[in-house]
Amino acid sequence: MSPFVKDNPISLLHPLEIFYWGGILGIRALGWFLPMTEDEVNHLNLFTGAAALFTLALFHWFIPRYGRRPWLNWLGANGAIFLLASVTPILERYEIHSEIIYMGVVASMGVLGGRHPARIAAVVAASTEVVSRILVDSVLGLNYPALMINTALILGVGFVVSELGNAIYIAANEQERKNRHLSLLLKVGMLASQPQPLEETLSQIAEIIARDVPVTVCRILLTDAQEQNLITYGVYPLRPFQDAAISLDSSFSLNDLPEVQRILSKGEHRLLTREEVAQFAVDSNRASFYFGGMNQICIFPLITRQKRLGVIVVGEARRIEREPYTQAKIDLVSALAAHISQMIHNSLLFEEAQRQARRMAMLNEVARAVGSTIEMDDLLELIYQQLSAAIPCDSYFVGLYDPEKDAHDVRVLVDEGVRFPPTLVPMGNSLASWVMKNRRPLLVRHLSLEGDRLLVQPMQVGQDRMSESWLGAPIMAGERYLGLLALASYTPNMFSEDDQSLLVSMASQVALALDNAQQHAQVKEQARRDSLTGAYNHGYFLALLARSLEECRAQNAPLSLIMLDVDYFKNYNDLYGHLVGDEALRLLSQAIFSSLPNNAFIGRWGGEEFAIGLPGASAEMAKELAQRIQASLAQAEIKIKNGDRLTNPTVSQGIAVFPFHADRADELVDSADQALYTAKAGGRNQIALAS
Repeated sequence: MSPFVKDNPISLLHPLEIFYWGGILGIRALGWFLPMTEDEVNHLNLFTGAAALFTLALFHWFIPRYGRRPWLNWLGANGAIFLLASVTPILERYEIHSEIIYMGVVASMGVLGGRHPARIAAVVAASTEVVSRILVDSVLGLNYPALMINTALILGVGFVVSELGNAIYIAANEQERKNRHLSLLLKVGMLASQPQPLEETLSQIAEIIARDVPVTVCRILLTDAQEQNLITYGVYPLRPFQDAAISLDSSFSLNDLPEVQRILSKGEHRLLTREEVAQFAVDSNRASFYFGGMNQICIFPLITRQKRLGVIVVGEARRIEREPYTQAKIDLVSALAAHISQMIHNSLLFEEAQRQARRMAMLNEVARAVGSTIEMDDLLELIYQQLSAAIPCDSYFVGLYDPEKDAHDVRVLVDEGVRFPPTLVPMGNSLASWVMKNRRPLLVRHLSLEGDRLLVQPMQVGQDRMSESWLGAPIMAGERYLGLLALASYTPNMFSEDDQSLLVSMASQVALALDNAQQHAQVKEQARRDSLTGAYNHGYFLALLARSLEECRAQNAPLSLIMLDVDYFKNYNDLYGHLVGDEALRLLSQAIFSSLPNNAFIGRWGGEEFAIGLPGASAEMAKELAQRIQASLAQAEIKIKNGDRLTNPTVSQGIAVFPFHADRADELVDSADQALYTAKAGGRNQIALAS
């Protein structure tokens, strides 16, 4: 917007210009109706040309480009009066008095620039009248009393007309200010109604403020969810200024800007002088906030319903004399700030409603997805997929609580896109342990700063570095703790209360499905195991052996199989009966279980015969385990219900190793079985390796 439109009501430009053109054409028309000489007509023609050029330059060049300036007021007043003075001698010869035309110029100056330029025009008009009379009548022929009265009349009427013009000027400027005010509010309102992101809307509003107020630069910043930082949502420099390249940073800590905190607390704007700006900008953390080379900066708070939303910062690098922060300008930006605050509040409410709608849709999708299966592995994978879609971050953890081992069985561990194998995380003083012990969610925004406050010792899993943001929620089935969902990021402040609320809701949705899956897994596990000994039944053991063998083949690892038979077990049944024999067999199986490593699996082959699978174990390792089983049975105390202690049994064991003794699961069983027969034939209580 041009300075003239800013300082002079555009609604008065055309009428005043028409008035000037009317005066020029009216004076020129006198040459058509009065009996003027050729020299006088030529004089009028020169006047008309000069006056036309002056009017065009004034209304179409100087005023639009420079607005109201003191030198322009002098130019307008003196130019118009001197042009009129050039034709005054001709008009006086035909008894046409120029005083009325002079008063028109004075009035136009009052309308264009107010009281001061109008009074200048009145003085110039009176002076011009005196000079014109002297030129026409000569010094000796002047009627001095009449000249004095005429001059006083011009001054008196000029001052009255200047007051009238000034009143019109003030009224028109006030109306223009209101119109501009309403126009800016309308523009902001129209932008607020557009279906676009808040950041884009505020960027456009910053441009409108910079252009239409105008100011050198405008920046709109909003507080984050914790009201700890100011984040730039819109910035627009109207023209280049000092240090512009480094002064448009995106965010600032409110702890570094105590004066801005006070502005937000009081809810009042503050105008900073050049000296204050220079004082604040000494601190490197604050320098870019205050731009660079500003003569004045004004900060307006964005507050609604007692909520601190942010600030509008407008800076002016031009001279104070040229672009002062007038009260009208401050009132305008204050009104815009109030309007923008309400717009931001409404936008945030709308975004929250949309976020809630998306959350409900997402939770429905989670419920549908996790309800589609009761297989534990499939369910855990679905949980991870839904979790990663809902809250993008670096790391995802899905852990199930194992009460027997008092540890989290982390079945899903994905860190920076890398999937890690399942791991057992023992209870201790970790973040996951805190969630389990307190039975409530935990949000850590900056772990390296908050770890001491939480009195925890973070445990490193996944990548070989520690996360900075962490969020975990317990999975609860009533009062029973099933496990946890956890997220992590290597960037501080990545998670919000909204993320925590969403994760808690997801954990609630997951709990029922996980409880059902665990019960289903327990039923399946019971169906796979022998009811007496707890070992896998014959069919499932063979399937598990075949699967483990293929995994070892893929990993180029061995797999050992031990076939074990209790020596002379028939004697227990014959001496004590089958019920005592079953109890002895159960106690024997417990002793065998206590000797096995974690990755081993045992099956009841039939009667008193067992099979033990050892993935990754060599022949030597399998033989060492077989010896431990012998030692364990030798030291076991096997008592029956009447308190009698049974004689410790011995076992015969045969060992076969993939891929050295067999290439398939059935061949491996045959080889181990042949080795078992060899051990029995050797006198029992022996360990034999397949040949």
